[in-house]
Formats: sequence, C-alpha cells, structure tokens
Amino acid sequence: MATVFAVITTPPPRIPLALRIVLFVLAMGLSIAVAVWVQNLVDEVDWLRAAHRLLRDDGLAIVTMSLSGIVIGAVLHSPGAGGTLRRGWLATFGMLAYGLVIVGLAALIRPLAFPYSPGGGRGDAGALYPAWLTCVLLSFALVAWGGGPFSAEVHHRRTARGAKAAPSPSWLGRAWSAVPAPVAMAGLLGWLIGGSCLLLLLIGRAARAVF
Repeated sequence: MATVFAVITTPPPRIPLALRIVLFVLAMGLSIAVAVWVQNLVDEVDWLRAAHRLLRDDGLAIVTMSLSGIVIGAVLHSPGAGGTLRRGWLATFGMLAYGLVIVGLAALIRPLAFPYSPGGGRGDAGALYPAWLTCVLLSFALVAWGGGPFSAEVHHRRTARGAKAAPSPSWLGRAWSAVPAPVAMAGLLGWLIGGSCLLLLLIGRAARAVF
C-alpha cells in the first residue's frame, strides 16, 4: 500500500491525477489479460510449458503479469512524461533486467518451495514462494502502472540551498542517486517484506530436512 501511495502522489509532470488513476487501472487490466492469455497457451507452446515447470503455476502468472506490466505501464505513461521520458525508460529497462534476474532466482528456489496444503489457510507454507515473488517483482509492476519510473522525484538526499553537493563515490552511487523515488521504494519495501518470506521458506525447508 505504501508503494501504491507513493506512486499516486508523485505523478509525472504532465499527467493529471485523475488520468493517472485511469491509466493505472488500464495498465493493471491489460497485464492481467496478458497473464491469463499466457496461462492458456502453456499446453500449446513448448517454451511456456518449460517455464511453467520451472516456476510453478502461480510463479508463471506473477512473472508474466510483472514483466508485461512494467512494459505496458511505461508505454501508457510515456506521452505525458515530458522531460523525464529518457530517465523513465532507463528505469524501465533496469526493472526488466532486474526482473529477469529474479526469474532466474525463482527457478532456482522453485524446487525448495512447499506445495499448497489441502486446506490452505493463512499459515500455508505453500504461499511463501508466491508471496516472495509478489513482493520482489510484482511491486515493480505496481510502480510502472502508476507511472513511477517517470516520476520527477529521484532517490537522493537534497543538499541545503547554496550548499555544494558532495560528489558520488562511484558510478554505482551516481546511478542509485538517479533512480526514481517510487522505483527505489518498491525495491526497498519489496525486499524488506519479500526477504522475510524467503527466509521463512528456507528455514522451513531446512527444518524439514533436519527433522
């Protein structure tokens, strides 16, 4: 919710809030449609069938919705991006590259994931895998649906008026300082919550192996 609030309250410079909400809902609907369409093609396309085996049913849905959502959100919000267009698309490509890394990590973690319990419920250990993937990947789609990559705010500490900014220690520091604020918040909150889910999954699997 904090990520969504940050996206809604830091709009790109040329898109009114009402239109931005409409674009958010439209981008979300299109992303869901793409995920459903891909799920329907799993039995017909070999590489999708292989991806389904690697990621599990829920994992493939989250990955498809997330990656398509990042692109769809960027396309819908580009016309109103103004001077943030270039930085927004750089952030979009960065999120896609990050997403591919997460897909590879999800494929490695998938064999450790617990199956869903017959009764389900809040304590179902089978939900840890999709919960982790949702936090660390789908959160970026939420940001993209709201135009977050094109936000005028960037993630860095502003200096006092008249004060000279200290130079960034490295290219990595300079790159991080240019990340749009909603994108940085999605990464931090996503891994704060999702990392806990992943840690619980690994602890649970280790406990099963020992006991």
